[in-house]
Amino acid sequence: MSTKLTEGNSINHSTQSTCFHCGDNCEEVINHDSKEFCCHGCVTVYDILKDNNLETYYELNGAPGTKSNSSTHKFDYLENEEIVKGLLDFKNENIEKITLKLPAIHCSSCIWLLENLTTIIPGVKQSRVNFIKKEAAVLYDSSVVSLQKLVNFLCSIGYEPDLKRKSKEKSTDSYSKSLIIKLAVAGFFFGNSMLISLPHYLDESFLGLDMFSQYFGILNILFTLPVLLYSSADYFKSAYAGLKNKFLGIDVPISLGILTLFIRSTYEILSQTGAGYSDSLCGLVFFLLIGKWYQNKTYRALAFDRDYKSFFPIAVNKVDDQGSNYIPIEELKVGDQLLIRNQEVIPADCTIVEGISSVDYSFVTGESDPHRKSVGDLVYAGGRHFGSLVKVEIVKEVSSSYLTSLWNQSSMKNEKNNLQTAIDGISSYFTIAILIIAAVTAGYWAVIDPSKIWNTVTSVLIVACPCALALAVPFTYGHVLRVFGSKGFYLKNASIIEHLAKLKLLVFDKTGTITTSQTSNLKWVGPVLTESSKQLIKTACSNSMHPYSRMIATHYQDVDILTTESFEEEKGRGITAIINGLSVFVGAAPKGHEIDSEESVVFVEIEGEQLGYYVMKATLKSGILDSLTEMKPEYEMHLVSGDNNASYDQLSPYFHRLLFNQRPKDKLNHIQLTDESNSAMIGDGLNDAGALTAANVGISVVEDLHQFSPACDAIIKGDQLVHFPKFLRFSKASLRIVYAAFILSFLYNFIGMSFAVLGFLTPLISAVLMPISSVTVVGFVTLAINFMAKKSLKF
Repeated sequence: MSTKLTEGNSINHSTQSTCFHCGDNCEEVINHDSKEFCCHGCVTVYDILKDNNLETYYELNGAPGTKSNSSTHKFDYLENEEIVKGLLDFKNENIEKITLKLPAIHCSSCIWLLENLTTIIPGVKQSRVNFIKKEAAVLYDSSVVSLQKLVNFLCSIGYEPDLKRKSKEKSTDSYSKSLIIKLAVAGFFFGNSMLISLPHYLDESFLGLDMFSQYFGILNILFTLPVLLYSSADYFKSAYAGLKNKFLGIDVPISLGILTLFIRSTYEILSQTGAGYSDSLCGLVFFLLIGKWYQNKTYRALAFDRDYKSFFPIAVNKVDDQGSNYIPIEELKVGDQLLIRNQEVIPADCTIVEGISSVDYSFVTGESDPHRKSVGDLVYAGGRHFGSLVKVEIVKEVSSSYLTSLWNQSSMKNEKNNLQTAIDGISSYFTIAILIIAAVTAGYWAVIDPSKIWNTVTSVLIVACPCALALAVPFTYGHVLRVFGSKGFYLKNASIIEHLAKLKLLVFDKTGTITTSQTSNLKWVGPVLTESSKQLIKTACSNSMHPYSRMIATHYQDVDILTTESFEEEKGRGITAIINGLSVFVGAAPKGHEIDSEESVVFVEIEGEQLGYYVMKATLKSGILDSLTEMKPEYEMHLVSGDNNASYDQLSPYFHRLLFNQRPKDKLNHIQLTDESNSAMIGDGLNDAGALTAANVGISVVEDLHQFSPACDAIIKGDQLVHFPKFLRFSKASLRIVYAAFILSFLYNFIGMSFAVLGFLTPLISAVLMPISSVTVVGFVTLAINFMAKKSLKF
């Protein structure tokens, strides 16, 4: 029976259909566009997606949507600007950024839809999803769409945000606490079930089993209920979610194994045909949860190590009554004051105390649109300062992990490694293979010995586990990140390791990369400088991070710094500043005044009058020639420098190709004309930014100042560059460790499955072996990486 609703829609009172959008059973079927829906909300969402040509959402997963149950007035409090301000990650005029917790994210369709919000909602400029954390970072124009409208729209399509302001640490601790409680419940009933099942393993006549067997059996069923309904609930929920989205995860065979043991045990006890397997069931869940607890604990420890100890080398120039010095970012507190030079990235939300800044938020928003900020203005973390030296004061707690996330979102390259993609593919078929083997095993024992069907099938379902396989790559690469970080080599993410291992072309910059900035190599040519001229030159150079500028500024350590009124730095040309009303230029020779010198030359002009020039004698880093010699037979080696060719004869034996007098654009073109897929650019991160971005792996070399370089994929301390060949070899060794872990995992599954199929394993032993496999792989990876580090990275 159908009832006419609107044009194109009708209601069919049937409960046999599932909703095309959300997959729920339809109490009343709404026929729309030749499809069946459970409610008008799902019809609305479908129409929105169709109108915006986003039907691919339904092609990625069947019925991937979620039903909206949110009130339209629930988020009215977002009209309050102060509340909104407290929720935002970033705000600059009308551009705002917020990270929303979206618990309804559950499949690839969710990711695809949420990352296409720019197509659906006017004003949304960018949306990036973190599937693991179930978060979406949304950048939007508040003059077009308010946060309230954005949130209400997400609610309307089934993704209601959780705007409770809880810390990540508390959330993680809550999950761990819940897991421990479930583990404790399973352990308690496992022990008691084993205790009352003990007579079945001993002399039954001596213990008077007949008198108490039925009573103990009922008690065992009661013991298994909390374990089944509470401790193992997550396995059933995960299995159901996977089946609902047509995905067979590893929790499907585990859930089948648990359910099989419970049904078989309940049948045997109630029918008095056997003692059941209640103790095995409780033990199975107990040991499975131990494996999950171990895996969770190890992941957390590894993530903590990466986020706060050695993953990211930010240091900042803190200033106080005693002067200024560089300290790690994690030591900063609200109220601390920092000095920010031209092109440095602002590490935390600050207010400007002294100076004027032109802040470029392209690192955060993706749009290069500098904004002028003066004393008292708020500047956000991730903005890049352009202009003269400014003093800022921190107003919000520093977040190293926030800057790390910005670093990772600044480029879409290298986000996925080939090994992890292969593992994802294998894991997707793993469960299907397990179910087929279990079915074949059941058929075999049904003919040979029907009494062994339950045990063998359950053991097969439990013992096979792709967890060890899935752990191989993240744990190996995670340990490599830790080891590299402890040695002064910091990678953006784990996928960079695989790219390092496959490099064929290495392109080096010269100045500030393979050379040092020692003031002893600095020589002034021209009239003797007055004290005021030295002050002007030092002040101008103190605003810049270029190696030559730092060399000149350091040369005049005892000279005072003046106030800079304006500052401009042109890549490949030099710096121009207005100081005390005087124009100061420090940089390349003006046209017609070039000097024929074998060394690098930096000219100085004050008020348009050329005073003279500095001669910079390039001194190679100690040991760098040995490193270049070591790499040349294995890699194609190029040198691309902005300096003259005075060092050609000295460096030509170590490179296959040398290019001099190269401007930043020339360096970029050189990378683009080579094989970008297997190339690395090693430079100072300033003039080389374009080339660093274009190369498959961009490595920024930093000296005593820890510069944050968004364009690069890795940062290496200047004094550690001589060990670059060792880092490359270690990257290759890590791939071999991953392959060995793969073999270990496959070997475990093959042997375990063989014994299970042949009936030599019980479900309880299978449950014990399952977490042991993960422990074995993690232990092997940890020991192998530590051994290789001690052997290969001795410095």
